[in-house]
Amino acid sequence: MKPTLLYTLHALNAIIGCLCIAILGLATHSIILNDQVELLESLDVQGTGMGMLMWPGAGGVVDFLLFLFVLIAGKRRRFNTLRARQIHDHGFLFVGCFITYRPLVVLIYEFVAYNQTRKYVSGGNETSTTTTETWACGAGPEAATLCYELRTARWLLVPVLLFASMLTGTVIWVWLHRQEERKMAFGHGDLTHPAEPSVEAKGTV
Repeated sequence: MKPTLLYTLHALNAIIGCLCIAILGLATHSIILNDQVELLESLDVQGTGMGMLMWPGAGGVVDFLLFLFVLIAGKRRRFNTLRARQIHDHGFLFVGCFITYRPLVVLIYEFVAYNQTRKYVSGGNETSTTTTETWACGAGPEAATLCYELRTARWLLVPVLLFASMLTGTVIWVWLHRQEERKMAFGHGDLTHPAEPSVEAKGTV
């Protein structure tokens, strides 16, 4: 892989990892704050959205480490068989795509749930169903921090998805070029025996 592409993938992966750590921190602290706030017994508060923020947070950190491992393995190891190269490249593609799939699912759920739930008004619709964020944002100063942290975590999913899409697009582009590289390097020979890459393959991505 060309150094420019490698550095780009590392940079995008690092940005996504930092954003996911921020989401994880906000979601974790929001759960702590939520346990300290007293809710009305007649109020039906759905906490699924708050819990789902842990998925792109913790899962995003795991994806960051997996993708970093795949990049390092691909740079330091020389693959002498077609099967080994295919396993690495398919793992590279899978992790790269899953980095986008995870925040996309959570982002859709979070924004749909927020827009479809009736906003809580203190002293008003106490018997209606609401989410933790919409309740906290209408409950008053005692839940203001919880409101801001949940809202920030939800909106951080937008840049995560943006950078993840850029990373996945780059991964797919590299993977498609590596298909051509594998054909040039190994042809249609035995999948289990080593084969020396051709001169043309060494100059490709």
